Amino acid sequence: MTGLSLYGFQRECLDAIYQKFDEGETRPSAVIPTGGGKTVIFSTLIDEALDRDDIAKGGRVLVLAHTTELVEQAVDEFRMVNPSRRGSVGIVKAQRNEFRRDVVVASMQTLGSKRRRAMIKNVRLIIVDECDLVMSKSYRTILTHFGAFGALPCDDCDGRGYIPVPDSVFGAPCPAKCDDGKVGGF
Repeated sequence: MTGLSLYGFQRECLDAIYQKFDEGETRPSAVIPTGGGKTVIFSTLIDEALDRDDIAKGGRVLVLAHTTELVEQAVDEFRMVNPSRRGSVGIVKAQRNEFRRDVVVASMQTLGSKRRRAMIKNVRLIIVDECDLVMSKSYRTILTHFGAFGALPCDDCDGRGYIPVPDSVFGAPCPAKCDDGKVGGF
């Protein structure tokens, strides 16, 4: 149960992601303007995913971020959105190694280490904050380790060694005002 109510376009985004999962897509993406609450959306997605049987029974959610600020923001907002799950989120970054939590928020730089990746088991859902970066070799290495991509190189790459990502994109409009009249939810 989340601690925040979503704006209409945020719920629409989640519904579009679930629809894509139902259609068999495994890599839907969302593009939402700055301040639109992407972290709130994926925190809600995680909360709802943790209640699904395939994840609730020993599965784990991995959130990848490329900066310390985004790692900390993801953890803070997850705890705000999901107050009953505060203890279920951990950080894998630098000296922190809380890899046994239901939700692991990790820095891409730390998971560049094969040893650190190997500690995180039973990943059932991966969320990449700033998904435009998944084309980099470091992200592809991490995502391939967790089974998000097939072995590289691949037959369906675009000729430059890139894997086509994502399957689909949900684009939220850039509203002048959110449902409560505040710009960007602030």
